[in-house]
Amino acid sequence: MASKQIDRLSIALSGVITGAIILLCAALFQTVQAEKAANKKPTKAPVPIEKIQAPPQQMSAIQLPPPPIIRPAPATPAIKPAAPPPKKTVAALKPAPKSTRQPRPKPIKTLKVVKPARSTPKIIKPIAKARPAAPKREPGKSRVVKTKVLHKAKPSRPSKQKQPVVASAQHKSTGRVLLRMLEHGKGPSIEIAWPQSADDRRRLYSALTRCYGMQAAVLHRSKALFSAGDPPGVSWKLNIDRFSGFLRSPQGANIVAESNLFRQIARRHNLNTWTPVRVFPRAVDAVLLGGLEQLVGNRYGSAKRIQAYYSLTASGLTLQSIQVDGRAINGSVELPFSSRRQCRV
Repeated sequence: MASKQIDRLSIALSGVITGAIILLCAALFQTVQAEKAANKKPTKAPVPIEKIQAPPQQMSAIQLPPPPIIRPAPATPAIKPAAPPPKKTVAALKPAPKSTRQPRPKPIKTLKVVKPARSTPKIIKPIAKARPAAPKREPGKSRVVKTKVLHKAKPSRPSKQKQPVVASAQHKSTGRVLLRMLEHGKGPSIEIAWPQSADDRRRLYSALTRCYGMQAAVLHRSKALFSAGDPPGVSWKLNIDRFSGFLRSPQGANIVAESNLFRQIARRHNLNTWTPVRVFPRAVDAVLLGGLEQLVGNRYGSAKRIQAYYSLTASGLTLQSIQVDGRAINGSVELPFSSRRQCRV
């Protein structure tokens, strides 16, 4: 806006100056004409001055319009010079160089975020003592298992109890296979504890001998077995078809009647070093192991140690408080008396 006003002022001034110059030129022209007319000599026939002078109408042709009235321009605020553009904008206005191929940037490989491994403390397990390998047994040889009296408190039974497994003749086929494995040093170690009370132990001993066919024998260090019914010095050739090779060796508090019988057998055969053992009929052990395997289930094959307690009831013998590798098992195994009161399964 300010530049337009300045242009208008300059145009008006130039018009005024031009008009003044034209007026000066016209005035000079009239004076020159007047001087020429005065200097000329009069002719014989003088011409009237009125006719020689130019008519006044011609002067109107050179008159100019009056100059425009120049109004004072309004005061305009001082115009500050514009700040120079930043260098970045100037650089952006430069023409781009002609067809300059820049090398393509190499693709940046994405970095995989690797989570730091959790520092878990290493659990150092105690070194378990290696069990000596069981020696290979020849057919007809027996395996001696020590029967301990556990003085520890019985573990609390779980709230949910299983139905007791009643061992019967239907468990014989499975039990015979398990018994054969025990005789060859395979399968879990089985420990069956007797009652702690002396009276309960006497009743259990009487029931096992009269009703379940348990017999007393002594085992020499030469692995020969001796009984009370064999001639002196003659070992007992155990019939594997009738008797079990899964022998029990009593430990802990003894029973007077049984201890006296062990000493009589040792004196009869003149033995100095011997071990007392209990021999059961093969059918009894087969039924007992078959019922135990049914209660334990699939864990029986991988178990290393099975513990139980003998208990005598009015209906027969019972295995209760059963543990497999330290873990309690619900339920029990019952071995009832025979219906004919012969106390055999």
